[in-house]
Amino acid sequence: MDKKVKDWQPHVSDHAKLCSRAGKMMASGNANNKIDYAMLKSINEVGQVMGMKTIAEFVESAEIKGMLEAIDVNYAQGYAIGQPIDVKALLASG
Repeated sequence: MDKKVKDWQPHVSDHAKLCSRAGKMMASGNANNKIDYAMLKSINEVGQVMGMKTIAEFVESAEIKGMLEAIDVNYAQGYAIGQPIDVKALLASG
């Protein structure tokens, strides 16, 4: 192998965030958008095959949460999961 060719994944994380797909389904008000769903499902599958845990952001409805559960996304963030809270209050509640 040519020494000038670098490893394409020298610092791969063990987690992959599915940043905008879940949020886009919510923002468009169309959780049934087949293209967004297929993209989200595909990215999740690739992450799983690579041994990564997947995290969906902007999960804003129970419908989207259910769709993510159906395709085995590992973690989720967003208003359908919980409201943002003050870090100081969280730490104080210990």
